Amino acid sequence: MSDIAVTGSTLVGLLFGFLVLVVGLIFLIKGRFKSSGDSDLREAYANQPNKSPLTGRTKYPQVDAFSMSGTFFNTGLLIALAITILAFSWTTYEDVVIIPDGALELDDDIEVEPPRTAEPPPPPPPPPPPVIEEVPAHKFVSCLGR
Repeated sequence: MSDIAVTGSTLVGLLFGFLVLVVGLIFLIKGRFKSSGDSDLREAYANQPNKSPLTGRTKYPQVDAFSMSGTFFNTGLLIALAITILAFSWTTYEDVVIIPDGALELDDDIEVEPPRTAEPPPPPPPPPPPVIEEVPAHKFVSCLGR
């Protein structure tokens, strides 16, 4: 499968053409609805009893603007999906970079130094030995009071 290449100016032209097509479709439908004027519709429905306009979506079914709303909604979803896919698949190519001869040749060997690691702190000094005091025997007082 060959890749399809579309330039930016071609894409802008296609989008502009699509916009013109949509605007033309809007004016075509608007003209169709205007062609069946109110007087023709009033004459066609003159013999029917007066119904409340709230009973249906429109007073005259021939000019029901909502009859094609599902089609327009699905068309809008299709267009949005197509534009999203186009945007995600858009790629740009950079110009070819020419590297002069000898630019990638290395003259000297590069020495790699090992990474420096943090030295562990020295161990704390040992605690001093406990001091033992001797209590003289003649200064001994009994706690019992005898």
